[in-house]
Amino acid sequence: MVEELRTERADPRKDIPATRVRILDGRRDMFGFARNISRSGMMVHTSGLCGIGEEMSIVFDLPALGMNIKCRSRMVWRQAQGQAGTVREGLKFLDLDPASADMIDRWIQGSA
Repeated sequence: MVEELRTERADPRKDIPATRVRILDGRRDMFGFARNISRSGMMVHTSGLCGIGEEMSIVFDLPALGMNIKCRSRMVWRQAQGQAGTVREGLKFLDLDPASADMIDRWIQGSA
């Protein structure tokens, strides 16, 4: 079952190799693995410690673009993943700088 805040997706996404994402919510320092990305957000596999609507800081590298990204995000959906105890979560970028968003978008469009 998918729990969601909102699922409108206006931006194309690109699957990426599992990319480690550091997640800081003010109480904990956690890690997850991103599996796809767009200029407006990403899907991550985590242990499910954050709730829908919660805001957090995230830090991750996109080696294909030579970028280290740090921004605020909000969890907008969650889906249980079975026995492993992990969940898939949709994170919406809140303050990704426009130049980085444009670079991600060009990368996605160029590989379509």
